[in-house]
Amino acid sequence: MKILLVASNFCNDPYPVYPLGLSTIAGALLAAGHEVTQCDAAIYGNTGHREELRQIIQRFTPELIGVGIRNLDNIDSCLVGEDMLKESLVVIRTLRELSTVPMVLGGSGFSLYPEEILALTGADYGIAGAGETAIVELAAALAENKPPRQGVWRRDNARQASPRYDNSIRNHYYQETHIVPLQTKRGCAFNCVYCTYPALEGREVRLRNLTEVLADIKEIRKNCPDAMLYFVDAVFNDPKRQYLTLVKAMIEHDLTMPWSAFITPTGLRDSDLELMVRAGLTTVDLGVDGGSDATLRGLGKSFTF
Repeated sequence: MKILLVASNFCNDPYPVYPLGLSTIAGALLAAGHEVTQCDAAIYGNTGHREELRQIIQRFTPELIGVGIRNLDNIDSCLVGEDMLKESLVVIRTLRELSTVPMVLGGSGFSLYPEEILALTGADYGIAGAGETAIVELAAALAENKPPRQGVWRRDNARQASPRYDNSIRNHYYQETHIVPLQTKRGCAFNCVYCTYPALEGREVRLRNLTEVLADIKEIRKNCPDAMLYFVDAVFNDPKRQYLTLVKAMIEHDLTMPWSAFITPTGLRDSDLELMVRAGLTTVDLGVDGGSDATLRGLGKSFTF
């Protein structure tokens, strides 16, 4: 089946981000034998993406279109009224005008309000949460001319696929930021009161296959030699300290390269940091969010100031 996947996120604050979720879905579909084309609308801007989508649809003639909705807002309370969903709606309406094939929505933003957004857009299907299993099931049913009932799909047993990076999209972000994202696990065991990660990924930490992750790192280091790798796990240093297996493997397999990640101070030891630095750690994103113990308790943090 010929499937077009489109990223509809235009947010570039604090910097533009490669649509990793799109490539992960592409990886699952390609592994299942489908033909996939990826497009990131943000590269062409609010005004230029229509023509690019028109050309792709005319050339590729997809039989199914998937749209990723990554952001609903930028969680900045000082920018009241900024509605990023409107930008995604423009992309979806454009695709509806250009093609009549079935459309499926997904992504982290969509997964927060799946029924509401599906009704708002008029798309045929939606996938809430991890999408690798559901998208393959949907594509198989459509390919057999057995379209399932329209609505939202949820599959809790999805196995995380290896991303199939689109080189033209990745080169764009590589030139813009020199950052390439990679996910090594899903799930978050922490209880920060404001965070959507547990709702999106669950509280059980589930590791990707180590061999596959190392293969991804090797490919990124080869094709993006000056890049900084960004591990986009909800929290890289998980409470069970399983992340150290990956860090040690990077060192043992000579796959060190500059990288960063979301790091919690909880349970962090000097020896852990030393090991991560040996593997290439250059910067950390610390989820501190408060400067007093009272504030940290109120935020549900697992550490003191």
